[in-house]
Amino acid sequence: MSFIEKIINSDVKKFIIIVFSIQFALVGSIILDFLNFPIPILRQVMGFIFLTFVPGLIIYRIFKLQKLSFFESVACIIGLSLLFVMFSGFFINEFHSSILPNPISSISLTLILCAIVSILSLLYYMSDKDKNTSDVLHLGNTEDSLSLSLLFLCTIPFFSIFGSYLINFFHTNVLMILFVILICGVPILITFTDLLPKRLYPFAIFIISISILYHNSLSSTFLDGWDIHDEYYFSNLVMMHSLWDFTIPSNINAMLSIVMLAPIYSEICNLELTYVFKIIYPFLFSIVPVGIYHISQKQGINDKISFLSVFYFISIYTFYTEMLALARQQIAELFLVLIFIIMLSNLDLFKKRVLLVLFTFGLITSHYGLSYLTILFMPVGYLFMIYVLKAKSDTYTINFMLIFFVSASIWYLYLSGGSLFETIVNIFSHIYATIMMEFFATKSVELATSNSPFLSGQILKILYLLSQFFVIIGFVRVFVKSKYFRISSEYFSFSFILLLVLITSFFTSFTGMNIHRLYHITSIFLAVFCVIGGITFIHLIYNALNKKWSEESFKHSLRILSVFFAMFMIFNIGLGQEIIHDNPTSVSINREWIQNSDNLEYQYFLYKMHFPIQDVFSIKWLSKNRNLQTKIYADLSSTDLLFSSYGMIPNETRLSNNTKVEQGSYIYLRYPNVHYGLMFGPKQGMKWNIVDNPILLDQKNLIYSNQDNFIYKY
Repeated sequence: MSFIEKIINSDVKKFIIIVFSIQFALVGSIILDFLNFPIPILRQVMGFIFLTFVPGLIIYRIFKLQKLSFFESVACIIGLSLLFVMFSGFFINEFHSSILPNPISSISLTLILCAIVSILSLLYYMSDKDKNTSDVLHLGNTEDSLSLSLLFLCTIPFFSIFGSYLINFFHTNVLMILFVILICGVPILITFTDLLPKRLYPFAIFIISISILYHNSLSSTFLDGWDIHDEYYFSNLVMMHSLWDFTIPSNINAMLSIVMLAPIYSEICNLELTYVFKIIYPFLFSIVPVGIYHISQKQGINDKISFLSVFYFISIYTFYTEMLALARQQIAELFLVLIFIIMLSNLDLFKKRVLLVLFTFGLITSHYGLSYLTILFMPVGYLFMIYVLKAKSDTYTINFMLIFFVSASIWYLYLSGGSLFETIVNIFSHIYATIMMEFFATKSVELATSNSPFLSGQILKILYLLSQFFVIIGFVRVFVKSKYFRISSEYFSFSFILLLVLITSFFTSFTGMNIHRLYHITSIFLAVFCVIGGITFIHLIYNALNKKWSEESFKHSLRILSVFFAMFMIFNIGLGQEIIHDNPTSVSINREWIQNSDNLEYQYFLYKMHFPIQDVFSIKWLSKNRNLQTKIYADLSSTDLLFSSYGMIPNETRLSNNTKVEQGSYIYLRYPNVHYGLMFGPKQGMKWNIVDNPILLDQKNLIYSNQDNFIYKY
């Protein structure tokens, strides 16, 4: 029996003792910090455990959710904890008074959150102290808990973490290459041998997910990506003022997953905000692939098919690159997966509906874009379920969709401060504008299906097109042979509309429309059809060759697909490019090759969203020492990313090759500007050379230099 299972199944008194012990350990670690006698890592660990598990455990026990399976229980506990943290912070912020002038601060948050948890614990104790725990959660067969297979899986994150450390400080990617080989070997190990027990598949998925996320998030000591800098800005703004100002007009500022969750984790855990986004958010996001595996299992899909489908989802480039720069979408996808986990669970209908409403509001307050897409997609899926599948659902109903829409409208009404009529008029235009901004206007990476002059790009294009082809075949196979599958009507109906989105992405990827985020979201539900389609395609080849299909043939098809997905991972993650020395695509694996290259296109790829330590130090110096009334000029990556996050000075002026600098203004040049003459902007995807604007080379007005950054005042 696992430690988590013991806590869930412990009697009331033991459970209360565990909860208060965690709280006392957390409070003690905070007191030691204030007394300047900190115990290394203690506060970070206890703060993380407290925020991520304790509130959800109490709510789980109060609602008596023991009918959930082990994974459903853990996922539900984490989801409920995140909701508790987000909305506790929201109400603390809303109802603070002169007695509590700094609500979003470590002391205020610790006192209030611990007080609320203590009250809930005591209420639970008073209501259940005389009852015995009748419904207990069973994890199942746990023999050989220290098997070689388990030890092998546990080594994978160390290769990822220490591989990132070696890249950052010793400039070698040897360990990272070994890491990629290890994770690519797992699906091959599963399909060619029985060395990895099926009971470890969910753990293997979690380990691979978190390792591949950390290999990228820890490849730099500072933030990488686009949206993450704005998310950092609004989170840090809350921490600077110990208060959330919801009147600031921005979609990001409206998301509790950013303005409450990140600051509270940072304050309670005493963890720099950068590492909240780099360590804690990827950990939470790693629950999503395990949730996809669990949902697939609930459909009666074969274990190995389920594992390969999740490995395909993890392998898609967006999962471990752009998603790391979309902290709010990471949390939103966790709530989306939780919604479908609860839909397919064995809970009583009333408890299902309560949890669905809670997780729906979690999704709405985590990411506008994903919640609006879900609002638009669900009615189409519902019509498909009713009129094509001729099926009904006790959860996927008109009432549920209305609750979803009304909840989103209420949140929009609250933040907009307008009237109900204005909200009804504006909500649809807001949905349209948000979706276009969040999903169709991003230009940070190109779809892998777009044309490429490079061999690696052409290989990736073939692999992606094949995978999309498999998805379509697999969906048609399940639809035509539905009696041989146990796919739920809710899951299959929602997958139908996402298949239409995937087909749309196939056509629009050649017209310049960049919808890689949508491709990632569709894969949450369509990944399983990719594997089913691959098996069906191989089956068709067998029939064409007049070969008999057997159980052994099925196993051969899984092995072929495991090799296919291993190749898919190798070229997505950048190892294939490293081997053939062709078009680098990975900031972690290919970094040394890029930095030693004279190719400006490679430097553009690396530095458009990647910031060396010198850049961060120089912008902090400028932010601290500047005249607040003086305009600052810099290139696009500086003004829109670096200035927003580590400078906390957004909305400065972008430089172009014909910009006329006003007298008395600052000019900021960062690492690639100084060393390569490479200037970014003035729009995304554009670049120019510093020699095109000679005024930027004038050294007479230099006021700051660290050899890698120059700051002038004219």
